[in-house]
Amino acid sequence: MPIPTDDEVRRALAVLGRRRGLTGPISELGIRNALSLARELAASGGDETAALVFAFSKYPKALTSAWAPFVFLLAVNGLNRCGRELTASHRALAALRIGIAGGDVSFDQVAPWLREHSRSRPR
Repeated sequence: MPIPTDDEVRRALAVLGRRRGLTGPISELGIRNALSLARELAASGGDETAALVFAFSKYPKALTSAWAPFVFLLAVNGLNRCGRELTASHRALAALRIGIAGGDVSFDQVAPWLREHSRSRPR
């Protein structure tokens, strides 16, 4: 999954907000910081989906907790593009997000977690 641009993230958040009735502040600086970190991690050979999940979890100030479903959608979208589907519950993904934000989960642990909590999509 290619790392999205700032505008793509804003559009995705606008759609998510309308469809799910989400409100709350969004930090432009936080989004830029999260995307910058995701690009850096992906450029160093990291999995792009894992980089996005890690970066948006590491910068919780980019999105208030009302926007936590965005991290879930990043994971689902990235896995779908790889022919996989997420099997983890919202609660399990929230625990991953909180672990990343708190420093208990490293970037190197995210891609294996995503593989462990997904399966090949039936054709």
